Amino acid sequence: MNNTSIVDYIGKTVLIFRTDRGLTQEQLAEKSGFTQGYISAIEHGNRHLGHLSSLQKVSRAFGCQLSELVRYAEELREIDRK
Repeated sequence: MNNTSIVDYIGKTVLIFRTDRGLTQEQLAEKSGFTQGYISAIEHGNRHLGHLSSLQKVSRAFGCQLSELVRYAEELREIDRK
């Protein structure tokens, strides 16, 4: 069984949401106020979007609610647990 934290799935979710919306890392960085390097580190699991305000900025950049981003990450985690 996989006991990975939901936080570990946020990066995967950011990558999926970004590519589904046809955004580059640079475009997402510009929309969210982060650097491209920070976005890359999040997507690769080298950094976490641990602060609620950071998660909110990214969800706004995607044009979605924060709850949608978290819910998708939870779904990914549940899939991995199976």
